Amino acid sequence: MMHILKLSTFWVDAREHTGFAIGSNITVARLATDQITLLEGTTSDSPIPSSGLPTEFTVLPAYPNPFNPSVTIPLSLNKRGNIELTLFDITGRNVATIYKGDLGAGEHSLNYQAPASLAAGVYLLRASNGDKTESQKILLLK
Repeated sequence: MMHILKLSTFWVDAREHTGFAIGSNITVARLATDQITLLEGTTSDSPIPSSGLPTEFTVLPAYPNPFNPSVTIPLSLNKRGNIELTLFDITGRNVATIYKGDLGAGEHSLNYQAPASLAAGVYLLRASNGDKTESQKILLLK
């Protein structure tokens, strides 16, 4: 069984990363293939099935943020479904539909290339799978 550990605002998968990671409250984890060793007395109780599929629909932080002109939006899907990824400006106007369609279960990264006509500023990125909606702010710099 593989363990996933939430560190700060991102998830670390011990199958793919090695080294050290620092999370909130100065939690430090030493990472090695198929193993996470937590320092500072913290424990991980978030096992996921050995199939490696996520246990829920999650939108991880977009990066880079701020961005210019492209941004990557990582998604975790626990089941196949219709996903809609939409970008809104601060007035609530729909600026772009980044993705609308079917995606399979697993980890995905969607990329958005802002057109030159899009003004610099704060935008709201909204992802929905029909059952759950998650949002986050992203900043376009010029």
